[in-house]
Parts: sequence; structure tokens; C-alpha cells
Amino acid sequence: EEDDDDDDDDDDGSPLTVRTALLDEKASAAHCIGACAQHTGAVFAPHVQEVLPSLLAAHDHFHEDVRGAATRSLAHLVSAAAAAEPAPTWRKGELSQLAQTRPQTWALVQRVCGPLQRRFEDDEDKDTVAAASESIAEISMLLGPTVMAADAQLGKPPFGADQLVSVAISLLEQRHPCQQSADADAEVEEDADHDEALWEAVVELLTSAPKVLGSYWQPHFERLIPPLLPYMRDAHPSSDHSLAIGIIAESISQLDEVAKQYVGQLLPYMLRLSASEDATCRQNATFGLGVLCLNGQEVALASMQAVLEAVQPRLADDEEDIVRDNAVGALSRIVIAHSHALPLATILPAIVHRLPLTADVLENVAALDCLISSTYDERSRAHMGPLIPPLLSAVAKLLRAGELPVDAVERATGFLGWLLQQGKEQLEAMLLALPEEERAPLLSCLTEASQRVAVGSE
Repeated sequence: EEDDDDDDDDDDGSPLTVRTALLDEKASAAHCIGACAQHTGAVFAPHVQEVLPSLLAAHDHFHEDVRGAATRSLAHLVSAAAAAEPAPTWRKGELSQLAQTRPQTWALVQRVCGPLQRRFEDDEDKDTVAAASESIAEISMLLGPTVMAADAQLGKPPFGADQLVSVAISLLEQRHPCQQSADADAEVEEDADHDEALWEAVVELLTSAPKVLGSYWQPHFERLIPPLLPYMRDAHPSSDHSLAIGIIAESISQLDEVAKQYVGQLLPYMLRLSASEDATCRQNATFGLGVLCLNGQEVALASMQAVLEAVQPRLADDEEDIVRDNAVGALSRIVIAHSHALPLATILPAIVHRLPLTADVLENVAALDCLISSTYDERSRAHMGPLIPPLLSAVAKLLRAGELPVDAVERATGFLGWLLQQGKEQLEAMLLALPEEERAPLLSCLTEASQRVAVGSE
């Protein structure tokens, strides 16, 4: 009590930071629990209820290291519980009865959702906010749209997308409690330190949500556009440009035909940022051009010349590999949507001869879909005739590397079956011209395709 006056004089308003061996032990213990759950999966499920009370008690501990570790570990507990209750893979935008298919997991989510949401919404430590954002994204990608989308029959979801977006907007506008130095009425500081770890976590959440929600994401995306647009101003650093264009491009990708209403508003930003000095920004913007043209339908057709002129430099040999792969993917999506308005004689060879893509392997899916559909289409089939051998070589390499998702493998198998029906001798000749290591995976797919044809005939 005698030192009260001195304490007041010395108080400069800085937060009190305490680090002791006991606090380090608490944080390490919380992290250890999460690591065990993460890496042992279903084996850890019987222990979830035993450790849950300790993590729930630690999630609002006074020290940020303990809160952050507990917050991350709560998501890993959900992963372990889900591993013990296998269920059909969720589909984008389709709600399911998780309470029936995964009752233990659903009950656990109900218990952890409140603490995670509070940490994301109210915590004053940026790393803890990042941990909460990552955990919510992890659970959402694990369990699907039912944990985020409201429904009349299923009721309020554990993580309401509307509330999550409100918190994200407060972060974008620098009004969040973890950004206490920001003036609530001030505009976004263009040269502010946006804390890379925090923004990576927020971007992860805002790019996971559209993948999960599909068309349910549209009203939330509508709210996000105004606070995102300032981040794409010229005065902002390239990291801000990448952040904003990445969220926008992924949202457009998942909104399907609903996205066409945003072509006029967002296309100018994507065109400009596709020529950015920053490779990540060019990558995101180039991807955005492709998905905006794909989902923008006839609305995007009016700007096609400008889009093609923006994509062409990104295909150059001296471009970064991952940017070039996204340019191939963008060109493929443009062909899928607008093939008969394009110079296919030059575009299709440019796609085929870049395959397989290795820096961003997922873009191979768009490229294969483009080339397969162009072969099926009688109006573009003549352009594809001489490109079938290099296409088969690319498909073989991707199958051999195991880099195609299951649905893409299914479509490739169906395509081989179609080629077999068009001319067995021609296909056999093309296969014999391939190296043995490329021929083997194609023959395996052909065997399966032949069996399907046989079953269909019966």
C-alpha cells in the first residue's frame, strides 16, 4: 500500500506481461494434448472427455500463451472425435444431420464453439485471435457447412457465419480489441503493420468459409467487399493486395453463377493486380480472372480481350512457376465458359504443352477438364486431334504421381473409355508411342473403362 503512489507514477499504460516456468508448463501441456489428438486421431477419442475440462478452463487463462495453446488444441480434439465417427464426405453448401451421423463429435463442437468464438471476437492478443481463427477454419473444413450455415430445421449453427464475418470486418477496419491502438473512426492505415500470422489465419478462415458454404456465402461476401476494396489501393503494400484479392478470388470461385453480378465491380482490380510486382499477388489475381470469367458467364464476355491480354504475359517462360500454373488454369476456365468466342487454335496448344503443372498441382484439374470437354465437343474436336498424344502423356504422369483428386481421375477414366470407343487401333498406337512408365497407368484406367463399357452394354 505504501508503494501505490510510485506504482501510479510508473504506470505508462503498457500491458503487464508475466512469464514463469509454471506458465510455460501450462502452455506446453495444452499444446501436448492437442498434438496427441492431432497425430493419433481416433485412438485419442476415448480420452477427449477426460482432457476437455482442462482445456476449456485454460482457454480464458490470463496469459496469452496458455490461451493460444488451449484454443488450438480444442480444434484437434474435434478432429480426433470425428476420426472415431466416420461419415460420408460433406458437399459444398449441402447441410447434413451431423447430430445423427456424428453424435459425439457434434456434442463436442457444441461445447467448444462458444470458447473459440469468444477468443476470436474479444481476445486482446493477436496470436490468440489467429489461433481461434485457424481452429474455426479447421473444424469447418472437417465437418462441412452444417457448422456454419443456419437452417430452419437444423437451427442455429455452432459457428454463425454472420458473426464470424462481423469479427473479420472489425479486423479489416482495425477496430478489433487486439488492435487497441487503432482509432475506431479512422480509415485503414495504408502502411500499418498488419501482423502476418494474424492475417494468414484470417485469410484461411475467409477462404475456407466459401469452400464450405457455397451459395450460402453470398450475403457474407457482399458484406466483405467494401472493407476489402481499400486493401487493393496502390498505396497499400503488396501483402495487402494479395490478402484482399485472395479472399475475393476464392469467394468468386465457390459462388458459381451467383458471381456474375460482381464482374463489373471486381474485374478492374484483378486486371490491374495481375501485373503486380509481387508474385503472390499476380498468382491470386490471375486465378481470380479465370474464375470470374468462368462464373461470370456472358457478363464477362464483354471484357474478354482485356482478360486475355492480362493472362498472356503470365504464361511467359520467365514468369514464376506458380503464377504460370495459375495462368494455365485461368485460360482453361475461360475456354470452358467461352470456347466458341476464342482463338482455340492457339489457346489449346498453349494449355496442353504446359502440362503437367507442378507448382500448383490443383490447376491440372481445370486444364484437364478444359481439354477433355474440348475433345468431346464436335465444334472444337478438330483442334484437339493432334493434341491427344501429349494430353495422354500428361494424364499418365499425373496418374502415376497420384496428384489428381478422385473425381478428376473418374473423369479421366471416362475420357479414356470414350477414346477407346472412337477408335481402338488409333488409341493403341498412341499408347505404344509412350514410354512404358506412362503407358502403365493409362492401361490400368483403360481396363476399368472397358469394364464399365461392358457393364453398360449388358
